[in-house]
Amino acid sequence: MRLSTSFRVLTFLLLGAALVVAAPPVRAQGDLVVKKPIDRRFPEGQFCALPVDIEFTSPGSSVRVVFEARVFILDPNDNQLHWTQQSIDNVMLTDAAAYDAHTFAPPSGSASENCYNPEPAKIPYLYFNDAGLTFQLSELFDTDPTARGWDMTHGAYFHAGSAPRNPEVAFPVDDDGGSLGLGLDSASPSADEVASTEIVINGLTQGENFNLSAWWDAHHVIFGSTETFLTVSVFGSGPTPVARKSWGVVKRAYR
Repeated sequence: MRLSTSFRVLTFLLLGAALVVAAPPVRAQGDLVVKKPIDRRFPEGQFCALPVDIEFTSPGSSVRVVFEARVFILDPNDNQLHWTQQSIDNVMLTDAAAYDAHTFAPPSGSASENCYNPEPAKIPYLYFNDAGLTFQLSELFDTDPTARGWDMTHGAYFHAGSAPRNPEVAFPVDDDGGSLGLGLDSASPSADEVASTEIVINGLTQGENFNLSAWWDAHHVIFGSTETFLTVSVFGSGPTPVARKSWGVVKRAYR
């Protein structure tokens, strides 16, 4: 039996459609797979516990801890450089076992419960007021830390305004004392300016695991920026850090 022209055309179209459905999609070489960025939260205008776990194995009897902060950030809303006004406080070093045993989420109703912008985030932190804790470093910056070995020659400065010294309680918190600022304001700001401070911590046991924790404040942040605002590094005797964590807005993982 001879098939009609219309029937042959219909059969051809159906077979073609089946092949298209069965064939796997082919991605052109120039196609771009866009990954959705994750916005990092910031403690804008208030002190919050650093949301990074800085654990390291001590390479010797001492380590050098370095904090580095971006001093100015370009705001695309007005195309001006703004002072980030970053500060650190409540810097603690303790052994890893004690850190793990005394690190919890903030209690409900406490001053530190809803800390980060743009959305509240319950960041676990070291309850450094717990009884029985011993520290290789415990720095509340209640007074100028120069005499205690902190480097104040690369943009760091002591100022009033403190992170809570009793963060587990509800308001009002004990925020007397001071903190360590990283980078002063300037009439001629530079986008490349970085301020830093460092401290050498002695009396460690080689091969033992330790955790460094701190609280942090930043007054001017740009949500959606790719810039790194704060970097914390731990060095032994060599130039390569044994631990380094940085904090910026758009990143998929801690560095």
